[in-house]
Amino acid sequence: MICRESAIPYDRTLITKALAVGDSSKWSLRPEEYLKNADIEYKLNSSAFKINTDKSEVVLNSGEHIRYDKLLIATGSTVVKPDIPGVNSKGVHIVRTNVD
Repeated sequence: MICRESAIPYDRTLITKALAVGDSSKWSLRPEEYLKNADIEYKLNSSAFKINTDKSEVVLNSGEHIRYDKLLIATGSTVVKPDIPGVNSKGVHIVRTNVD
């Protein structure tokens, strides 16, 4: 699993609900122990730069090559600001990740 963020996958719906608490370590969809036991390797703070299907490998932005047996591409999405009055006002925040 290759992730641009610095945390293992987490429940994004908790971002705004847990702002007052702010303990993002409890938002993980699966604990690190689960990933380890399931033999799921992950690279945080990384992104795929290129996919070479002939060699079954992904090249990361760091230049590292990672081989794969099967590949799932799940790019996620980007924040879309709603077209409503006041969306750019002071104190209005658009939250997408646990560090926004």
